[in-house]
Amino acid sequence: MREVEKKFIEIDPEDMHRRLLAAGATLVFDTTMASAYGTDPSRNILPGNVHKQELRVRTIGEHTTLTLKGTTSSETAANREEIELEIADREKMIAILEHLGISMQKKDSKRRRHFTRGACAFEIDQYTHIPAFLEIEAPTEEELNAVCVELGLDPAQGIGKTIAEIYNLK
Repeated sequence: MREVEKKFIEIDPEDMHRRLLAAGATLVFDTTMASAYGTDPSRNILPGNVHKQELRVRTIGEHTTLTLKGTTSSETAANREEIELEIADREKMIAILEHLGISMQKKDSKRRRHFTRGACAFEIDQYTHIPAFLEIEAPTEEELNAVCVELGLDPAQGIGKTIAEIYNLK
């Protein structure tokens, strides 16, 4: 599956929540998520690395997934392949990856409000150490830009990078 997305940083999360509902989006969940990111320089699986690939174990409620995000293929939006599978045991998956030499030391937690409307997805993310942001995901860059305008956002202000790249996080 490919994902096409843009991030809008330093938003007012309550205002954006209201705008999404007014635009017909449905709030699917509002929860805290825990993620661990894998690093293995020999394989270039590292958030913000030269190839911009990402390996992640993420838990949302009772569900845990392992995700590999491929390289970005667009300058104006993040457009990359994403391979994801659900796993039964977070700690065992992390132990397997670490046994294979992939360090899962980068961990974080955030509040995420996830909305959908048609084929589009919207996330309002709030970490404790960076400003809140909105991520919009759509099937195509054209649809992504159209929904940005509908929400009163300038598509040119959207950023097609990871949060680690935007804030130079390690």
